This record gives sequence, structure tokens and C-alpha cells, in this order.
Amino acid sequence: GGSPILLGPPGTGKTSLIKDLALRIEQGKLSDEFKEAFKGAEIRSLDMQKLTGGKDNDGNDAMYVGVIKGRVDRVLTELKEAKEQGRKIFLFIDEFHKVKGAGNSMNSPSSDVANMLKEYLGDATGRTNLIQLICATTTEEFQTYIQKQDGALASRFEQVQIKEPTPEENKAMMRNTAKKY
Repeated sequence: GGSPILLGPPGTGKTSLIKDLALRIEQGKLSDEFKEAFKGAEIRSLDMQKLTGGKDNDGNDAMYVGVIKGRVDRVLTELKEAKEQGRKIFLFIDEFHKVKGAGNSMNSPSSDVANMLKEYLGDATGRTNLIQLICATTTEEFQTYIQKQDGALASRFEQVQIKEPTPEENKAMMRNTAKKY
């Protein structure tokens, strides 16, 4: 399958799941079913707000195509090289729907972050992923911005539905969180 994308209503804990996974990896406290997949792994986060905001080292606004493309290219190249060296680095992209259109220009709408990612992800022809992604967004935003606008990108992901927790599950999560702090 493709890279996992966590989908569900806002506030269902999609981002918290990944933060908890990263903490469990760091502490070596993975359940048996996840030990092999995440052994020695690291999870990094790509913050879309920071990626598309601010200025580059030369003082250029990030809204300029080259600035965002350069930032993303550096991250993707580093991840590809890490994978080639046998290191497991998963890139977590929250608010994944924001990759669509980020960094594009009127002259080159195909230069957005979404199209850059496609070059590094496996596809239906059997090409394997050059990088490892874990993404999250709401089901509605995935359908609106990814599935309807870019079926080729959507096809590179395995959709994982995250349901709203029950009151009992919320209490259990709160107890577990309280233990950590």
C-alpha cells in the first residue's frame, strides 16, 4: 500500500496519535505489532505554516515559488538519502490538504508541494516510495483538495479513518496523559 493518511473529523486525535507514536519510539515502548515497522525509526514533522511563511536566508518572502520549493526539496532530498542509507525517517505532514497549491505560481501551477511529493512516492506502476510519509487531515478536506483535484496524489495514500473517541476512551486517554506529566 501507499503511505498512511489519517482521516477524520477535527479534534479526533489524529495528530496526538502520531505524537504518541513518536514518544513510544523514542522510549522503546512499542507494542509488538509495531516494533518491527518502527524499530530504530524517527518521526519528523513538516510544519506547513512555517514552510509557507517567513523569509529565506536572503530575506525573500516564502510566498515566492523558489523559496518554498527550495525548502521542500532540501527536506525530501535528506529523507531520500536517509532511506538509501538504511535509516528510517518518517515525515509527518499535518493539515496535509495544504500541500495542494503551496508554492505554486500563476506561471507554473504544477510546481506545488503536492507535485514535488508525487515524485518521491510510489505509484500504481509498482515504483516504491523514495521517502516515508505519514499524513493527517480531515476527511472533508482530503476529499475536496486531494481526491477531487489530484487523484494521482490521492492514489499514493492508504486512508486510515480515525473515529471520534467514546467518552470511555477519552477518560482512558486522559489517564494515560496524566501519567506522562
